[in-house]
Amino acid sequence: MAFTLEIPNKTYAGVIFDNDGTLADSMPLHYQAWLDAVHRQNPDLEWPVELFYSMAGMNVHETVNRLNTILGTSLDPYQAEKDKLEIFERISHQVEPIPPVVAYARELKERGIPIAVGTGAHRVDAILTLEAIGAEDIFEIVVTQDDVKNGKPDPETWLLCAKKMGVDPQDCLVLEDGELGIKAAEILGMDVVRIPHNWRDA
Repeated sequence: MAFTLEIPNKTYAGVIFDNDGTLADSMPLHYQAWLDAVHRQNPDLEWPVELFYSMAGMNVHETVNRLNTILGTSLDPYQAEKDKLEIFERISHQVEPIPPVVAYARELKERGIPIAVGTGAHRVDAILTLEAIGAEDIFEIVVTQDDVKNGKPDPETWLLCAKKMGVDPQDCLVLEDGELGIKAAEILGMDVVRIPHNWRDA
């Protein structure tokens, strides 16, 4: 059965989209890039996919620090960041869109409704992903981990998106797949549409 995007029957001043796992079906590729990166330091490390998805939205350093805490490893976050970015950039052309979400974003742009991307990724990864799914022309506002001090679940990313759109955060809708981003939106009283990780089967 095809995935249907269900949007609340409300009028919003602005709409914010997460990128990976929301606009782009990129999480499996990010998982593979992460595995390859950490295995360069620790070939025996086991990183269950469920744990990976629970970290969706974290910036790179927080992800590595969290892994070290949970798994008792001593991964170097700077090396892991360098390796992960290099690996993902090499395979980013394989990223595919989540069509109903990209179509909704394009519809909003055509209607003149303010939209933004808010992601925990580095800007270079975010732009590569948007280009891979043919959505780079849709968004003028792209907030990345390079633009904020505190990543999700801190609401700073969503607040900056709303500020750049010139709208009140509570008048925004957020589309997000990750629990951390959803928590950040809920802190601000934003409505949220959750994009399921198994959207192809939803």
